[in-house]
Amino acid sequence: LPQISPNKTWIGTFAGYLSSILIVFLFENCYQTFFDCNFFTYFDILILGTIFGGIGQLGDFFESMIKRELNVKDSGTILRGHGGVLDRFDSLFFVIPTFYLFLLYKFPIL
Repeated sequence: LPQISPNKTWIGTFAGYLSSILIVFLFENCYQTFFDCNFFTYFDILILGTIFGGIGQLGDFFESMIKRELNVKDSGTILRGHGGVLDRFDSLFFVIPTFYLFLLYKFPIL
């Protein structure tokens, strides 16, 4: 979406997908190490990582769209050169509710 986020690249998109799969895998392995149980299967990890990669991109585009509409470059000045604090967490605004819905689907007793 070059109109919304002109500096986003395909390499960054693929890196985001791979990173999200890796992070879900690492979190699951840490959970297994500390609590000695399997929470997710490898298939779940692959699905969650792929979904989080896509949903995270949507969160980033959404925040960029808001900044374009308001004609602001950065959402704050605390993290100069990084677009502000919102740029660090914009994908989580969409990923966290998606993860909750996945948990409800996988474990309906929650």
